[in-house]
Amino acid sequence: MSSFISGLAAVLILVPFLGYFSTFVVVKQISGNHRKAVDTAVNITTFLLFFSVHFVIIAIWDKSLLWVLLLLLLISSAVLSIIHWKVKEEIVFRNVIKGGWRLSFLLFSTAYIVLLVYGIASRIADTF
Repeated sequence: MSSFISGLAAVLILVPFLGYFSTFVVVKQISGNHRKAVDTAVNITTFLLFFSVHFVIIAIWDKSLLWVLLLLLLISSAVLSIIHWKVKEEIVFRNVIKGGWRLSFLLFSTAYIVLLVYGIASRIADTF
């Protein structure tokens, strides 16, 4: 049973958009609410994308840059907080945290796709 769970976790980390799809379908079936299903799927996929980018970086360059990913997460949240403060003239922490998490989804989705394409291209180039 534990090997099944670890295998499932490995698949979801390697293919985070499969996690998005499966979470969306399950939450949509349970709640019947499309918006709630998308929000929950994005939240879970952001977590999966963070670790996916980390492991793709390890696979490509054989070194852990987890501290860079955490720093990117903190800096993007700080910049978003400053922008929120300039626009609204007050900080609503719930909105800032929610926006930062969604921004992280976009950043890590883009990083995942770029790193995946780069990794495949570099492996193909190494064979020639």
